[in-house]
Amino acid sequence: MGKRKGRKRIVLFSIVGLLCIVFSLVSIGLIMAWTQLGKRPDSQRLNRIEKSPNYTTGKFRNPIPTDNSFGFAKILETLRDYSGGEKRIPDESPPIVALSRSSFAMPSDSGLRVTWMGHSTVLIEIDGNVVLFDPVFSNRASPFSFLGPRRFHPAPISISDLPELDAVVISHDHFDHLDYESIVQLIPKTKAFYVPLGVGSHLEYWKVPADKIHSLDWWEERKIERGLGLIACPARHFSGPMMGLGDRTLWASWVLIGDSHRVFFSGDTGIMSQFNKVGELFGPFDATLIK
Repeated sequence: MGKRKGRKRIVLFSIVGLLCIVFSLVSIGLIMAWTQLGKRPDSQRLNRIEKSPNYTTGKFRNPIPTDNSFGFAKILETLRDYSGGEKRIPDESPPIVALSRSSFAMPSDSGLRVTWMGHSTVLIEIDGNVVLFDPVFSNRASPFSFLGPRRFHPAPISISDLPELDAVVISHDHFDHLDYESIVQLIPKTKAFYVPLGVGSHLEYWKVPADKIHSLDWWEERKIERGLGLIACPARHFSGPMMGLGDRTLWASWVLIGDSHRVFFSGDTGIMSQFNKVGELFGPFDATLIK
């Protein structure tokens, strides 16, 4: 009897120990995921947001009427569209050009070079400045390491091998455009981060120094380095890290104006007539990047 009781206790303690380990791992995963969700704008940022002409009744609005609602039925429809039907995963990894530190050692002869690094991540060298848009270098566009859209191929370059950056620019705060791990690694690599209104609260929560964060409303402009102008322009989209809980932060397209070149970066957007105004005010462009 004594030996049986001893075995039962060992089994019981083993089960309890295993459950504790599982609970600890799940807790750590949830804490990390919660961190990557960022933070809603604080009172100071919210005060500026509420003064924006693009913010009404607690949310940012598109330039033209757009249904951004995500009810349960819409969420199911979206999941079905993204998970079934036509083939969505290539049989072979797409060909990529591996990049290294030496790839950017010499500036472009023309003064403009655009390097696409996958999805919306683009490095733009323009008239002596280096600007990185929507950096996502993680394996998944998700707060979880085991769940969510996964890359079809590794990033063509590591963050450590990127050239020194004059600016990192974010179009909006969806996971496939604003990546926690990439932002944290880029803090010592860049002079400043430029984001639409409200998105700065995420960065500050992730320990980006406040003096490195510059928040812009549509049509606002900042000078970066060496006379390079950066203008936040309208886009037709929505925001928020989780469907149905968004539009508390702004989304934007962007214009870069250098001494000799001009570039337009759309971020995620639908078609709208307001882009005519962008072209009239800031075009013509030497490069137009539309997603």
